[in-house]
Amino acid sequence: MYQDLIGRYGAPGALVIDNWWSSESGSPISGISLVPHAGSNRRHPNRDYKIPQIKPGSAGKAMPGFDVRCVDDNGVEVKRGKMGNIVLGIPLAPTGFATLWNDETRFYNSYLKRFDGKWVDTGDAGMIDAEGYISIMSRSDDLINTAGHRLSTGSIEQAITTHPLIAEASVVGVPDALKGQLPFAFITLLTPDHPTSAIPDAQLFGEIQQRVRKQIGGIATLGGIIQGKGMIPKTRSGKTLRRVLRELVENAVHEEYEREVQYPATIEDASVISVARQKVSEYFRQRGAAHKAIEARAKL
Repeated sequence: MYQDLIGRYGAPGALVIDNWWSSESGSPISGISLVPHAGSNRRHPNRDYKIPQIKPGSAGKAMPGFDVRCVDDNGVEVKRGKMGNIVLGIPLAPTGFATLWNDETRFYNSYLKRFDGKWVDTGDAGMIDAEGYISIMSRSDDLINTAGHRLSTGSIEQAITTHPLIAEASVVGVPDALKGQLPFAFITLLTPDHPTSAIPDAQLFGEIQQRVRKQIGGIATLGGIIQGKGMIPKTRSGKTLRRVLRELVENAVHEEYEREVQYPATIEDASVISVARQKVSEYFRQRGAAHKAIEARAKL
């Protein structure tokens, strides 16, 4: 989508070249090299070098020195193209952390313990395709387990925001007695006269569901949608606080609308939580028993 927008409104022929890294890695873990690596491409002079294929949405391939794998929760590698935990083989590249000064136990517990010291846990979830291109979909704790399928909240949000009326979306998992969890969306519309109701009209709801099913699959069918303006909490750096929204929804499922939720000191505007709480309360009070377990909507 972004590549198409650049071609349409920006510079024709321009490319979105992404990469992926972390503070602990000290340098990009994945990316696209614009010139050949001298150690492996001696036969190719730079002037004749063609930029590798760019795949929109991908963070490129593993950079020299990093062994990037995609594994399940048991640390076993998954098939190419399948969602999993993105981990790093040991040792890391020379730029990466080898330990924490004077606190090796903390380093092990933070990065190695989850997979018994075999892999470095990046905390990210995604996939690696057949050609080695890495796609980072979300943080591991932002995955939704629906009927045994691991769904990325980020990919569902991307599908929702392809709708021309949607300005922003945030997806969380909500408890479901049948499937374990269902995707539940918060959306903000582009229209200046934003509807006051927390419940979107049937046409918009159906159009969003259709896009999610087409781009992700039927398993990602939304369990519900709440619409509102200024209700998606973020940190000052712009990161969406999905955990806060998830807690609000989980509380509402149990009719605990006024129960307090925890939020970090880095939140940009704490008053947004009050707006979200009001919208969640309105939605679930109106839906009542039909949405107490969320199941009805997911079967539409």
